[in-house]
Amino acid sequence: MDKYEEEELKARILGEREMFAYYLEEVLANNLIENPAALGIARLIIDKGAKELTDKQWYTFLRHGVGDINYVPHCRRDYERIPWEEMLSAVYIEEDELCDYCRHKEAKGE
Repeated sequence: MDKYEEEELKARILGEREMFAYYLEEVLANNLIENPAALGIARLIIDKGAKELTDKQWYTFLRHGVGDINYVPHCRRDYERIPWEEMLSAVYIEEDELCDYCRHKEAKGE
């Protein structure tokens, strides 16, 4: 993930706090964060939001929590942003990097 992508993801996390917290809860429920520091940061974000994270916390979280792993910025089919509520399917359950709409279209053979 390059610097521009990191800044874009940070802005998305900060701007979509509630939905991101919901996604993080799903990530934690499925034990998808193995790094202890990133796990603690994820819990902090769920409880208090990401606004007060330090640069070091952001760095750790984006590399070992959500960013390089557990995140797909865009659907690989239509290149639209994948909503947080569909992210778990895209990166873990289906592992197809598709939003729900495109997954449905592909299942229908379209």
